[in-house]
Order: sequence, then C-alpha cells, then structure tokens
Amino acid sequence: MIRKLLSICTIIFAAAALCSCSESQEKTCDKIAKAFEKGNDTEAADLCARLYADLPHCSMKTLGDLTVSYFTLSVIHSTKADDDSTYEAMSRMVKCYDAAMKQDPTAAKAMWKHMAEESMNHGQTFDVPMIADAFRTQLQLHEILDNKAPE
Repeated sequence: MIRKLLSICTIIFAAAALCSCSESQEKTCDKIAKAFEKGNDTEAADLCARLYADLPHCSMKTLGDLTVSYFTLSVIHSTKADDDSTYEAMSRMVKCYDAAMKQDPTAAKAMWKHMAEESMNHGQTFDVPMIADAFRTQLQLHEILDNKAPE
C-alpha cells in the first residue's frame, strides 16, 4: 500500500514538474524527484528544506512540488515511526498548501484538481485539499495532546 502510494506521489510529482518555475527552483525540484525515485528520503528532505526556507518566493509550481514532497516525507517518516519528523513534514505540507492558496487561489485549485485527476488515472485518489485539512486537524490534536499537563 505504501509502495503504491509513493509510486503515485512520484507520478503526481512528475506531472506537477510540467509547470514552469524559476530555473534554480526547477533544478531543485528535479533533484527532489530523483532523490525520491532512488529512495533517498534524507536527500529529498534536505532539498525540500532549502526550497522551504525561501517559501515566500517560491513559484506556484514549486509550492505544488513541495506540497507533494512533504506529503511523501510524512508517509515515509510515519512508516519509520519517526513522530517528530512526521509531524514536521505534515506541518510543512500544510504551510506549502496554504502558501499556494494565498499566492493564487484559482491557479492553486486548478493545480490540485490536475493532481487529483492524474492520481485517478493510476487507480488512486490524491485529494490535496482534503489531505491538507486532515493534516491540519491531526496537527491540532497533536498540539493539544502535547500541551496537556500530566495528571
């Protein structure tokens, strides 16, 4: 199941790569995709962090790539029972999603719709807005539980 999900994420990532972005961002996005293809999630995470550090200046395409990449990283980290990294990836996925929606809601919705259509062509549904909402809820619950005083 996870292998199929990662495969679909790679396909969606490749489809999102068809959109244009700055040359430097595009090169980094390509490196992220290649790192995932090689199974090198540490390299992918490092490359994502570089782009994430400049989130306000990311193109719509880059925000889409980062959203998918951080979703993929959250799945990878959760399979390794690495809760801190899982929640960090979930948080960054939501922030990338929100940044895209803030930058250009119409273009972002079209991009999410395209990703969903691409995933359906491969027998899986990848509904980015639904995932972002689910992650947002999970992160809120996690924060509440972490801040709960010991009894």
